[in-house]
Amino acid sequence: MRIVRKDPRELNASEAAKLYRLTFPDVSVLHDDFKYIRQESSKTEAYVFIAYEGDKVIGWALVERQNGSNKGPYSFMEYVRKSYRTKGIGKRIFLRAMKFIEKQNIYWRTAVYQHDVVSEEFFKRMKKISPVSLNML
Repeated sequence: MRIVRKDPRELNASEAAKLYRLTFPDVSVLHDDFKYIRQESSKTEAYVFIAYEGDKVIGWALVERQNGSNKGPYSFMEYVRKSYRTKGIGKRIFLRAMKFIEKQNIYWRTAVYQHDVVSEEFFKRMKKISPVSLNML
């Protein structure tokens, strides 16, 4: 498995389509934010971290400035293909993103919606191994 970091606006149409197909319709917020950032008019600072097994996208994360600005904290949203979950892929994507964020001296905050039990448990585990501020919304 390899993880690649890119600016979402630099993805070609085929790469973007793979990410859309993987998450839609399960994660509409991630899908909508990604679509907004890919617009040419978007100036939001953002990065995607894509996990590949061969040419197959098995997971990805979007790291972006909150509220479409270039000020304030970043948000982190991640999705791993269901058949690849519980194999450490989400953790590896998260740690890769954290490593990049920390090198940039960027303020990082993770917020998890309480109704999302899977994400809540994932970020509780990540809090043990990284300096994540976990806010339950």
